[in-house]
Parts: sequence; structure tokens; C-alpha cells
Amino acid sequence: DLDLEFEPGTQFNYSNSGYFLLGYILEELTDMLYEDLLVQRIFEPLGMKNTGYDSHSAIIRNRAIGYEKSRRSYINSRYLDMSVPYAAGSMYSTTEDLAIWDAALYTTKLLNEKYMNLFLAPHQETKEGFYYGYGWGHGDLPIGTSSDLATVISHDGGINGFNTRITKIKADKALIVMLNNTGAAPLRDIENAILAVLYDKSFDEPKESLARETGILAEEDKYAEAIKFFEANLENEKYEFLESDINELGYQFLNAKDMRAAASVFEANMERFPESFNVYDS
Repeated sequence: DLDLEFEPGTQFNYSNSGYFLLGYILEELTDMLYEDLLVQRIFEPLGMKNTGYDSHSAIIRNRAIGYEKSRRSYINSRYLDMSVPYAAGSMYSTTEDLAIWDAALYTTKLLNEKYMNLFLAPHQETKEGFYYGYGWGHGDLPIGTSSDLATVISHDGGINGFNTRITKIKADKALIVMLNNTGAAPLRDIENAILAVLYDKSFDEPKESLARETGILAEEDKYAEAIKFFEANLENEKYEFLESDINELGYQFLNAKDMRAAASVFEANMERFPESFNVYDS
């Protein structure tokens, strides 16, 4: 009953609810369950034996569990029944099965040529130089530290304990699939390095997290030593300075009632990310 946010086809705004609705439409049109439709129309015809609609009750060999990274180790992610995200997610797969699926997109096994072209085409501009299509983002990505660009179609995914990314480089029929079960790993940075390896370009080596190293000291109740370490390494190229991680570090000091240290961390974040409202709020 709500008004439209905008006239369809004039703007773009990603919506899990939109994908949920698409799943329901498919069930109405085919008189089949969404999960059965996936099996009959995609998984079985392509031989994707390790892909399916996830169910907590099913015993699935080698199913990965989702974790979140803490300062020192890992913790279990919050439980989420996969019937909740429904057609906006809820699937399990492997890199090998997704490679099978990707290979089929260069054929007419799943859709005829007309609809396959529609499926893989950009349709709505999202921001300068980037477009969204039928389940794909379209645009150019930097290759490592070079000035070269790769024209790709891609999509991210994320849910409790997991984040994923799939990227097609149609010109070379190359595919990058990343499936992670340790929370929010920096997959786009990893992808940038993979692209550099593919095209023999230079790339930046991964860096240690300044927030993580500082946070470990703080967990040991070495607050004075921790903030001294933080302030001494603000410009150290060895460490990565991520806004969200630094923000969390500030709250770690705040919860320990070390106001000077918390203020120092938050102010450093403001100086590094002056366009972010969140750092000022903190």
C-alpha cells in the first residue's frame, strides 16, 4: 500500500525485499516452490551437485559454518534460518559449481540468446560509470595499482558470518569467485590483487590492521600502552586504517571508560575520513 520510491526504470535502489517478491512471483507463475524450481531449471540440468537451497534440517556434507572475527580469534555468527532471506539469498554452493553455472551463461542452456543478452546487459545507471542489470552490477574496476581497468559484471553477497563476491570478465571469459565464512573479509581488495595477477600488473600487499593490533593490547588492560602504540603508528604504511575498525576501537576505549584514548581514536578517524557522518557521531 506504500507509494513507490520512484517510477520503475528511472532509478536504482538495491532491495532484498524486491528479490523476495521475485521469488514469490516465480512460485505463482509456475505453481512450484522456489527451491524446487531452482533444482529443476538450473541445478540438475547443469549438473550442479553441490548447490542448493539451504535448510537447517538437511544434513549437507561439508557445509561451512559462519563465523565473525574477533580481536584474537573467531566467534560463531548469530543464527539465521535460511527460510528468512528466501529468494534474496538462502543458497549454498561451491566455487566449482559456480564455475559450471558461469560457463552455461556463454551458451543457451538456461535461456535463449535474446533473454541471455537481457540477463547480462546493464540497464539502470547507479552512479557515474556503474550500472545495474538483472542481478548484476556493471562497470570498470582498477587492476592492482596500475591505471588499467577491467570491464566486469559482478555482485556481492553477505549474511550472518559470510560474505561473497562473483565477478565475470566477459572479454576473457575469466571468473573470480570468493566465498568467505569469517564475516566481512575485504573481498574487493582481494579481487583487485587477483585481477593484477591475472593481467600481470603490480598490486599492494595486504596490511596488518592498526585497530586490531591496538585492540589486542587494550584487551590485555594495557590501555596506556595501547593508545601510545595507536598514536605512534597513525602514519605507518605497514598498517591499514579502516574507518569501521577504528570506530569500533574507539568504542572499545569508551566502554573501558578511558575517555582520553577514545577521543584520540575518534578524532584520528575524523581527520582521516572528514566526509563520513558516522565518525562525527561517534
